[in-house]
Amino acid sequence: MDKPPNVQGIFVGEHGRVFADNMVGISNTTFNYSAEPEARAEPQSVEQFRQQLEALLRMLDSRREDIPDPADVVGTTKDAVEEIATDRPRKRVVVALLEHVASGVEAMVDLAAAVAPLVRAAGKLFH
Repeated sequence: MDKPPNVQGIFVGEHGRVFADNMVGISNTTFNYSAEPEARAEPQSVEQFRQQLEALLRMLDSRREDIPDPADVVGTTKDAVEEIATDRPRKRVVVALLEHVASGVEAMVDLAAAVAPLVRAAGKLFH
């Protein structure tokens, strides 16, 4: 599997193949001097949280071929969307689901950066 054209920075593909843009290797050390994920604001309201989570779901769905276990990651994200649609979203459930999503996309810098502010905000917005 080659690195998808829309991925920048570091990408770990099948069988541990690593693809990297703008990398410098010296001896046994590698420096990545350009892969900075897009800064994402932490949602400040439940409505912003819902919007960012739905945007994440669309992003994950469009990048299925890049994700090692796409059915699990996308399915877990859908579970989180359903949980926050309830009258009283459970904080522990939302956080656990999003942490699971984060672990499923940790090799993709941009996707991991999209999940991180949601995990942080879930702890603040839900009870």
